[in-house]
Amino acid sequence: MKGLDEVKKDLRELKKHAHAIDRLKSLQSTHMARIKMLERMLPSDKANELIKKEMAHLEALPICKEIDKAREIEEKYMGAIMALDPIEKSIIVDTYINGVPYWKIGIELGYSEEGIRKKLSKAIKSIANQINITTI
Repeated sequence: MKGLDEVKKDLRELKKHAHAIDRLKSLQSTHMARIKMLERMLPSDKANELIKKEMAHLEALPICKEIDKAREIEEKYMGAIMALDPIEKSIIVDTYINGVPYWKIGIELGYSEEGIRKKLSKAIKSIANQINITTI
């Protein structure tokens, strides 16, 4: 039986992967901008060498690996998350996928930070129960 701790651990892991994906996309954008700038320079051996280095950096970014890990966790829990009421679903997605702080979610939804924490706890319990029902 999947416990609350396992669900929380998996959701925290999802949050880490979502954050890593955002960082990697930012790095990817930076390398792409450098490549475009270097391509606009007069053709030279030095510019070509720098472009090759930037391309190697781009190819080394583990974006696909992070996306696959996030997708694996999402697939495991998506059915249970979709079964939540809309407010709980929003809180789970904002907290664990979008990384929004509790106080901001509270302002957006009209709840206190403590109210968001309570609803989040209830949502996690619902997810754990749903996962247990579907795996029995």
